[in-house]
Amino acid sequence: MTYDNPESASISNPAVELEGDSAQLPSSPYRGIDAYRFVDHSIFFARQTQTLELLRAVVIFKGVILFGSSGAGKSSLINAGLLPKIIEMRFAPDRIRIQNRPGAEIVIERISLNDDGQAPFLSPALADTVDKNGSEPVILSLEQFKERLLAYAKEQQPLLILDQFEETITLFEEIPHSQGSLQQALELQQKIIHALVGFLHDESLRIKILFAFREDYLAKLTKLFLLAPELPNQFLRLTLPQKQSLDDIIAGPLKKELRKHYKRQQVFPRTLIDRIIEEFTLRSEGDDINLTEVQIVCAELWEATDPVALFAEKGIQGLLEDFLTKELDDFPSDQRRLASGLLGHMLTISNTRNFISGVELIRLFQDEEPTITTADLEKALKALTPTRLVRREFRNKNYFYEIASEFLVPWIIKQKVTRQRDLDRRRLEEETRQEREEERVRANRKLKYLYLGFALVVLVLVLVLWLGRRETILKDRAIQAQADAEQAKKEAIAKKDEKEKIISILSRLFKSPSAPITLDKHELSDIKKKLATDKLGGIQLISSLINENQFPVEQVPVLIGPSLTSNANPQIAKAAQDLVSQANAAQAREKTLKEKADQDKLEAIQQMQALMEAKTFPPELVLSLLGPTSIDKDSNPAITKAARDLLGKATAANSDLGASIANAVNNDPAIANRVPARVYLQIESAQQSDKANQIKTVLEKNGYIVPDYEIVTFRAPRRYELRYYRQVDGEKANEIVNLLKELQLDVKPVYLKGHENSTKLRPGHYELWLAAQSKPGQDWYLVVNYSPATDERRATLLNLISPITEQEGGEVEMLSVRELLIGPYDQAQARNVRQRLLDQDPNLQKKIVILRR
Repeated sequence: MTYDNPESASISNPAVELEGDSAQLPSSPYRGIDAYRFVDHSIFFARQTQTLELLRAVVIFKGVILFGSSGAGKSSLINAGLLPKIIEMRFAPDRIRIQNRPGAEIVIERISLNDDGQAPFLSPALADTVDKNGSEPVILSLEQFKERLLAYAKEQQPLLILDQFEETITLFEEIPHSQGSLQQALELQQKIIHALVGFLHDESLRIKILFAFREDYLAKLTKLFLLAPELPNQFLRLTLPQKQSLDDIIAGPLKKELRKHYKRQQVFPRTLIDRIIEEFTLRSEGDDINLTEVQIVCAELWEATDPVALFAEKGIQGLLEDFLTKELDDFPSDQRRLASGLLGHMLTISNTRNFISGVELIRLFQDEEPTITTADLEKALKALTPTRLVRREFRNKNYFYEIASEFLVPWIIKQKVTRQRDLDRRRLEEETRQEREEERVRANRKLKYLYLGFALVVLVLVLVLWLGRRETILKDRAIQAQADAEQAKKEAIAKKDEKEKIISILSRLFKSPSAPITLDKHELSDIKKKLATDKLGGIQLISSLINENQFPVEQVPVLIGPSLTSNANPQIAKAAQDLVSQANAAQAREKTLKEKADQDKLEAIQQMQALMEAKTFPPELVLSLLGPTSIDKDSNPAITKAARDLLGKATAANSDLGASIANAVNNDPAIANRVPARVYLQIESAQQSDKANQIKTVLEKNGYIVPDYEIVTFRAPRRYELRYYRQVDGEKANEIVNLLKELQLDVKPVYLKGHENSTKLRPGHYELWLAAQSKPGQDWYLVVNYSPATDERRATLLNLISPITEQEGGEVEMLSVRELLIGPYDQAQARNVRQRLLDQDPNLQKKIVILRR
């Protein structure tokens, strides 16, 4: 399959040779615990379909999300699957990481073409503009990165690969912060997300972005999806390989043409490959296999002197256990304990991999065990570095550490729990020792005054009782720990179920039949000419195009009329009749697919509502998921109604959501056409708040966004008005007016001209002005300006006004920080109230203004 990319015509082909004898090949056929690299594309098997699906998404869309469970192989698919293909299409890919460091937010990781990870590197690359030959990552501020990217995109078509994008959560939200530093981290996080979305939405910038992250962070990336609601519709979910792929994964890299390049010349007999496949098939529940386990087993056997004998002795479980323990076997026992503790601190609070500096690791360890010296911990870190358990990277004058693979996380969690129990035991022993020491001192004091034998008996009794109490405490703690473990297991299962439901919603909400096929006038003219000059050939051409899903079947009746279906030539007539039948069948299939897609959308929306009502689905995520379904324009009225109802319930469930949507529309005009209409309520006074809330409920129930109301005082009109500012919004205005009839409100739609090109009033902006409550003739108000504008001065003035309004009527409203509004009155009342105020406070002479509505 090929993909057209007209923008790439002016891009020079990267100087990368992917095939031929001169191409770099890996030194081993199996990666073990490590992800596949770019240089490993020749040994990357069983992922061809996923590679093409990801390639297709990247070529078609400007932004794509790739997610999957830990260990599913996202990084491997990108490095060894996507990169070689995308380079062939003349894209210039770069691996980008982000970090929580102001002024150094962006890290460009070089893509090596060699097995040792050193130069030469993939070129062209963004790093070339800074440091062409260095092997270290290039670190830039967000502003520097943007400047270089804009210049770079003029000559190349970049593909930014944001692998491990969950670091936008782990590095900014899931590590310990003080209150001030947490706020700074969240502000920096938002700044980075805004910059990335800005690249996506800049139509003048020729760029592609691939966001890759673990699927358990899908629901936590709301901040990204609210700014780029198109992204959830442009995704690929990567699942674990299936059992039927085992033969390709194991035997594929052992092909004769590849084997000669490996440093070690090893042989896997076919019987051994079959036994490995058989044991993994029996070991795996369902059809999924753990790809990292397969790679570790094969790598261990590849390095063995006699792989057949080793597999017969150890089996899969034995090989995996050996791998996990032998990396630490050479450590002295005390240093092994320190290394295990440091590995535990490389996990976040939610037990996911963290990218953390050595300084922070040592601090966290010493918080738990202050007696351990910094020098000892630095030695343990140095000893960990050459193992396959961690990766180390030098950034910003510090070494940063990361667990090498998701496969290690369960084992490290187990070591972490064991270490925590050991710490608890040691603390308890220390408490016991201290208490015993105290008891000994007390006994020595008693020996001075009491008979020795009696003192010994008492001491024995006390110790027996104390030990019994300690045993009870230990037993209770063990019971509590078991209960906590069971509760954690239940919560993990519940979170997994919620995650699967969200993934199911995504799959059904955004899965739709292929876009309708159209022909331009030139293509249609060519087919007509073909039918005129070669009727049978033209019919056969249309039939083949329909089979390839490249022809709009609704055009068949236009082109194939009675002159062909009833042609004197029986062969032509028969071919034309068959073509009409073929087109009818294709139309029926399209209709069925459309109905199925509509049903899936309805079910997804209903499931979202059920999860939101159960408080397991964030209401703020509803907008980003429903945006691409075109609530106001969907051809299926049932979908439109269901989506509106759900969005109304979401805004009702989250009082800040409506205001957030309105602010987002004001900040980004492109969002205005992708979200429901916004209706701003304008009321005369707070006395109308109950009526405003009734209106808000009705409108939100029907899918409209209603931010909080605004008090307009004397500017309130005499009747209800729905004001809109663009002619295209007129039809929707009439719809809103009809909705409000169920509240017995007579609302007049009013179009205010002169705002069609306004940059402040976005499309879909409506203002509902509630009718003034004052009687006809009561159009007069008093504005009282007071200074100094203090709470004491305002209180004094209100005490002066209150007796007058109790006799004359009228309400008092805050017009501004230094102005009070009194009214409404008729003209005579307004003059009378003004005079009474002056009688009590002559200093108000120049500070009272009478005005009319």
